[in-house]
Amino acid sequence: MKYVSLLSICALFMMAGCQQPTPSVEAAIIPVPANPIEGAWELIQEGTGKVVQLKVFSRDHFAYVHLSDEGTIAGSSAGHYRLEGDRYIETHLYGSEDTSDRVPATFVWNFEVRGDSLLISGPLSCVDRDGNSMEDLFGMCTEGNGISETRIRARTPGM
Repeated sequence: MKYVSLLSICALFMMAGCQQPTPSVEAAIIPVPANPIEGAWELIQEGTGKVVQLKVFSRDHFAYVHLSDEGTIAGSSAGHYRLEGDRYIETHLYGSEDTSDRVPATFVWNFEVRGDSLLISGPLSCVDRDGNSMEDLFGMCTEGNGISETRIRARTPGM
């Protein structure tokens, strides 16, 4: 009887070992490399610590709102972007009333992610809808008048 029981257990193990494994859902998902800037970022005003802009990046689109000193929305824009090495290239396709006359427009920036900080400087170029250089946009496209900003990854309070 012991022999039959032992033989039955061995047969069960052998049959289990010969079965094809059922693929799990996790195995069917192909991992996609993480985008280093995907998510929400806050631009903090130096000295006050107030959030002055919130910019959200998906895989290839962005949207931002700029806040006034009172905390109301002072401007907004949205469009698509791409990353090429240390270059961040954004094309504004939509804008609030104060920026709608300047869309579409494309800007090329330097960018770097350091931990939970996104460093952006430039722009290296500003081009309007017709491909012409935009040298007068807020004065920032004129050589030597660029900006350098640090954004921090937005956190949900209490998390």
